[in-house]
Amino acid sequence: MGHGCQRCHRGARSCKSRLVVTRRVAGDGVVTTEVVHGPSPEFEHEPAGGEYSLTLVGHYTTTPGWTCGGVTEHEYESDQGAKRLNELLGMRSIFHHWWLGQCAACGGELEEGARQLVGPVVQQFFAPPT
Repeated sequence: MGHGCQRCHRGARSCKSRLVVTRRVAGDGVVTTEVVHGPSPEFEHEPAGGEYSLTLVGHYTTTPGWTCGGVTEHEYESDQGAKRLNELLGMRSIFHHWWLGQCAACGGELEEGARQLVGPVVQQFFAPPT
């Protein structure tokens, strides 16, 4: 059931092997995501049917200090825009939790990992074209 983070097994506050994230969505709604990693996760809330997913692939490059990659596949459960936004929020929570756990397991600091997780991508996404 673990996700690679050795700190989880030492009781660190910043990382837990099970995570529950609740956030507000359009209108008065809320969506809660339960995150459990591993090949056979045991959820407290029973999954109801289909899945939504994404596959991302990365590569080293021949240019020193560079990697490349992207999402190669994705699948939504719903065809409704609002539900797809909920699925995106769920995938975001799942990936962020996994990524921070892996960062810690590889010897990284969680605070720096959190800054690296969002900051550079969001800043470049909204930067004016050059």
